[in-house]
Amino acid sequence: MANCALYHVECRTPGECVKPGKFTSSQVGLRRAMAIVAINRINPYLDEVSGYTTAVIQQPNGDRRHTPAEYGDYFEVNADYAADLAPMVANFVDYGNMQLKLERLDDKLEATPYQ
Repeated sequence: MANCALYHVECRTPGECVKPGKFTSSQVGLRRAMAIVAINRINPYLDEVSGYTTAVIQQPNGDRRHTPAEYGDYFEVNADYAADLAPMVANFVDYGNMQLKLERLDDKLEATPYQ
């Protein structure tokens, strides 16, 4: 490991200096990949909630009126999707926070001089 005069930290490999608080290209790639996974899993839920909500809003403006039971069904389905979506989003946030914590610990280990 060589000293990097630019950031006053050690380089992990030649040409790859890591300033504290900055991410390596592999970390950025992993974050992008996880963001794509999160979006791909969350979007179907949002599409369903959007569809049911739009139906409830637009239908009274049309020729056919919903019965109270139909409105109840739409709201129940939306509540079910929201109940599924909330923990999923929370899990992705927890995963991201844990990943960040692990990266910070890794940086601390990398900065520790060899005895």
